[in-house]
Amino acid sequence: MAMFHITGRLESKSLIREGENEYGKWQMVEFVIYKSYKKKKIRLAFVAFGKLAKEIQEIPHNERITVHFYPNCRQYKNKYYTELKAEEVHKYVSRRKAEERIVVNGEMLDDADFLITPDNQLFDTEENNVQNTDNQEEKAD
Repeated sequence: MAMFHITGRLESKSLIREGENEYGKWQMVEFVIYKSYKKKKIRLAFVAFGKLAKEIQEIPHNERITVHFYPNCRQYKNKYYTELKAEEVHKYVSRRKAEERIVVNGEMLDDADFLITPDNQLFDTEENNVQNTDNQEEKAD
């Protein structure tokens, strides 16, 4: 699980860089999202590796996404470099839109499809049971 998450719009992304090292093949993509904060446009650059790099390449520009990430710092020649490593990327769906629609097996359901009505047989009161038994006795006679 990532340490942080942020939601913003995908502004740009690099082409996938591929290579091979002693551990095997690798893929990497850099991408930038932007977000408004206190009326300022904030840009954040992320790095993604492996399967996540391929997923990001399929996301269209200006799509609203949520990125789960953690900061990673390394030292090189007495200088420190920090990068934000993406672990998960999801298309952002607002709570209101998620509540408005429910999709099952690729089909969108209407409210009428999943309205729950009380089953009166389960909630019979003792009065109803007494009346039902009286009616059954009269029919038997």
